[in-house]
Amino acid sequence: MPTLPALRHWHRRVRSTGSRDTRAVCRRRTDLNEREVVVAASRGIARVGVAGLTMRAVAAELGLSSMASY
Repeated sequence: MPTLPALRHWHRRVRSTGSRDTRAVCRRRTDLNEREVVVAASRGIARVGVAGLTMRAVAAELGLSSMASY
């Protein structure tokens, strides 16, 4: 059975509205706490501003897939 192209890769590239690319390694996190999320969001705000911050960018900062942050 052929593998879907998206399933062949264990990582994906996330392009923020800033000038640099970040590499998000999708992993399962069960030890994530509120402080880590706030710190990641603060880093994103510092880089792209409040209007440019997305859940996808916060997830990338945390090393999560975009849907895992929800």
